[in-house]
Amino acid sequence: MRVSTGIYHDARSVTRAVRALLSASVPADSIRVVIREPSGAERDVPVRDEAGVLRGALTGGVIGAALGAVGMAVLTVSVSLSSGDGPLGADPLGSAIRGALTAAAAGVTLGALIGIGRWKGMPKLDRGALERGSAVVSVHSDALADTAVRVLSETGGEEVETTEAES
Repeated sequence: MRVSTGIYHDARSVTRAVRALLSASVPADSIRVVIREPSGAERDVPVRDEAGVLRGALTGGVIGAALGAVGMAVLTVSVSLSSGDGPLGADPLGSAIRGALTAAAAGVTLGALIGIGRWKGMPKLDRGALERGSAVVSVHSDALADTAVRVLSETGGEEVETTEAES
């Protein structure tokens, strides 16, 4: 098994690295974050699959439906009034439903995309320990070693390398 590692000295960089790895389709169970304190003590920060895709899709769908319904109803009434047909000359309810469905579909997609790559480990990172020590972000995978090295380098990791893990 190959292990790709990068060293970081602030919580923001660690979070950026983990989120970038998740966005690059590296499974959460292949990513490890270890805080190395100046005393030599090490502490694991769990990385769970907290992508939030389902929550993002649900939120996006609800918001999209609400905005689409209101927007289409207002637009329909506005067009009806300007054409001289009166406020109910067109079908504002039908337009609101069509707008809600269309915007909900778009909201589900956008919300799911926004939810990808979220990692909630940052609050568990002790900023003080990182200022005095460091964090090691590692990816344990043969197939994803090149991806991991690229992402760790792009996110500011120091001493980025890949080694063979000992059995």
